[in-house]
This record gives sequence, structure tokens and C-alpha cells, in this order.
Amino acid sequence: MRSYKYLARHLGVFKKNTMNFLDILQKRETTFTWSDEKVDKHLIAEILSTVVEHAPSKQNRRTVQIDILDWSNEQLRKDLFSLTHRDDDLTVEEDQGNPQMLAPVLLVFSPRETSKDLFGYESNEEMQTHKRNTHLEAGIISASCVYALTEAGYDTGYCKCWPMIEVQGVDLDGERDALLALQKKLKLPYEPILFVGVGYKGNEKEYFDPRINKNRPIPTHGVKPTPPKTEKVVIVRD
Repeated sequence: MRSYKYLARHLGVFKKNTMNFLDILQKRETTFTWSDEKVDKHLIAEILSTVVEHAPSKQNRRTVQIDILDWSNEQLRKDLFSLTHRDDDLTVEEDQGNPQMLAPVLLVFSPRETSKDLFGYESNEEMQTHKRNTHLEAGIISASCVYALTEAGYDTGYCKCWPMIEVQGVDLDGERDALLALQKKLKLPYEPILFVGVGYKGNEKEYFDPRINKNRPIPTHGVKPTPPKTEKVVIVRD
């Protein structure tokens, strides 16, 4: 398989897409089950490097880094899945989970170590502004990555359920300790902002939940949560 950089260089996919943008928008949906087809994390890195080079950025700061994980460290991936609890009001046995976290490749978006220095904040207000800007940057760059990956033929699934409050039946202090331990294992200077699973969509209606060691139904299957057509989202003002 030729790399995405090769395609971009020799076929000009950024100038003349193999899919038009409407095709990409219509094809992209959150994926919850994954096939066993192999995904090369180094090829994913090439695609994302091209995206980072050309995508918009909040004030050109590039305050977000993207870590790419496969299943080389299986326990780490299972721990990440276990901590991304879907519904804070439910126990582990009741919670549907986030199987997009079980994708062959997982992208971890988090603040870069140098981002604090780039902003140079000195007060809590400036720190909060920096945090908002960094989260905005994560949204911008993750969307660009997802659409590029869609064009390259991959399926994706977002997850933002990195816990900030107590999950029912879980001790908050213990949970935060576990989060900090995972952050250290990932060698991240700051805690993750969001995750994106990458792979090829499977057809199963269930997935194996490593928290309870058995299959359970996926949360949803290929349904885009779009607002009703009667609800105005785009509004033209006079």
C-alpha cells in the first residue's frame, strides 16, 4: 500500500479529492464496532502529519499534540477503555461503555507541553483562557484529522468521556489516582482532551466489554444524532 504522502504528492488528493467534501461529510459517522483488518499506525501518522501542516489552528499556536496508540500495550488500552465511562449515573454493569475506544488505533488529543509557555499566562483568568483556546484547538484539529482519515478510507469514532467527576460506585480519589497513573504511562504533560478511534467498521451488533468480560449491545449503530429539520441551526441574519 502506498502512503498517504505518496498519494498527496503524486495524485494531488488535496487539490483534487478522490471524494468531494460532501461525500466525506455524508460518509463520516461514529463507529462503535471494528473489523479485524489491520491498521498501520505509521501510515496514520503520515496522514495526520500532513493534516497538521495544513489545517487551521487557533492563533497558529498548535497547542495540541496527537498520540497514536495501537494494541502493543494491551493493558494500557483496556485501562483507557475502563476509565472512559459513558454514563456517570450508571454502574459499570449497567453502563454501555464506549467501544470506539477499542478501535485498532486510538488517537489521544492533549495539550502540548510547550503550549503553556506559548501563552505565558500568569493569572487564573489567563489560565482559563488558555484552557478554552486549547480545547478549541483540539476541536479544530480533530475534525480536520477525522475528515482526512475518512477520505483515506478509514472509519472513526469520537470519545470525550475522560471522567472529571465521580462515577457511581467508584471512589473519586482512587479514580483520579488511576487517571494520573494512566497519564504518566502515556507520557502526557496534561490530561487528555478527547479520543478518536480509527479502523474499519465491523458489522456486529455487540462488542466484548473488557470491564465485565462479556459481550454487550453497542450503544448505537451508525446513527447520526442530527437535530430535527424543524430545529434551526443555521440562521441568516438581516
